[in-house]
Amino acid sequence: MLNPENALNSPELSLNQLKTLFFEPKPIPLSPELVLGLRHALEAGGLNLELSEPAKQSLKQGQFRNWKSGRGPGLSEALGSRRNDVEEWLKTSSEDFKMTLGDNDKTRGAKQFTADLVALAIGLDIEATVKRINARLFRSWLLYAKKHQLTPEQIKENFSGVPERGPDLASFDPEILPHLIDFLAGKPQN
Repeated sequence: MLNPENALNSPELSLNQLKTLFFEPKPIPLSPELVLGLRHALEAGGLNLELSEPAKQSLKQGQFRNWKSGRGPGLSEALGSRRNDVEEWLKTSSEDFKMTLGDNDKTRGAKQFTADLVALAIGLDIEATVKRINARLFRSWLLYAKKHQLTPEQIKENFSGVPERGPDLASFDPEILPHLIDFLAGKPQN
């Protein structure tokens, strides 16, 4: 089991390593370097990772329903003054990346994934969070392959051992991930 205290005192992955890690169609590893690198990237982007207990409990919920229920309050507290910018960026990106892969709400999957990133960065139930992230990535990569007429066999092989469909997992276009991480880290967008 990965201890959050150990994770927060380990060497970290760079922003470029994080982006590469999340863009490959395979599960992310359970590693302290990932947690620390992600934490530093989100802090650099101005996110609040010193969340209240109610916000942490909110991030443990299964779905992002809206900003006032489900995972919304925790994500809203973490995003702070950047919430409207993030929401606007996701709306714009949903058009750019054709993020509707199976859900009616074009940004719900990306919001849920952002909440997963925050939960991981604060060390909230790390093993369960990594499992949820990997299940969401698996679902998203499979839908991406289907939509782009790619064969899903390699993706299924890469994600062997990860459940194909987890509860409450909205999908998103995985091509957005490096851009989302850059945006959350406060890097200028092209």
